[in-house]
Amino acid sequence: MLFVIPTTVFQYACSCAPATCVALLLEFGAEIKSECLFDTMDHNFDERAAEILDILISAGANIETVRFSGNGEECWGPLPFACMLEMDACVRVLLRAGADPNRPLWDGSTCLHMAADKENPTVIEMLLDAGAQIDAQDKKGNTPLLYACKWHEEEDSEDTIQTLFAAGASLTVRNNKGKQARDYASTREMIELLTRRPKGAM
Repeated sequence: MLFVIPTTVFQYACSCAPATCVALLLEFGAEIKSECLFDTMDHNFDERAAEILDILISAGANIETVRFSGNGEECWGPLPFACMLEMDACVRVLLRAGADPNRPLWDGSTCLHMAADKENPTVIEMLLDAGAQIDAQDKKGNTPLLYACKWHEEEDSEDTIQTLFAAGASLTVRNNKGKQARDYASTREMIELLTRRPKGAM
């Protein structure tokens, strides 16, 4: 996580004060800086962060703002940040407000790649319902399904893979190394799951 210490009273309120306090400060003219959205998710539990996000968005916060890295490169938007932190309620609030699930990160990956990497079927389904591209490829050609197969060897990946399959994820897409999802299956259970070719898989 890219942890940033709040620098204003309002940012501090977003990070640790009750939602009612955040709303009150806004009534008295508090300025919503881009970091406020990230501070809210950095320092709060999911449901509380979602409540504050809702208040900030209603007050005009830019849901497509970005957090930059130390060298000035674009790093995160609020939606991929919420996906990375596995804050399902925050993801729901941001999508409802119109956040773009297909906006690529610095490496070409999308929020769906992030949710697949985190093995979070709930967020995967929310992103797909919001129009996420099921076979989006990052700069190395990897799809969300490849993410689910490539870096996870446990049976925990099964629900993620099943969710992607149900949405029509392709088994035949190759990354820049010419590899398909099956090439990264490293356990018997995963090989069997991919071999069964669930309905909807290409």
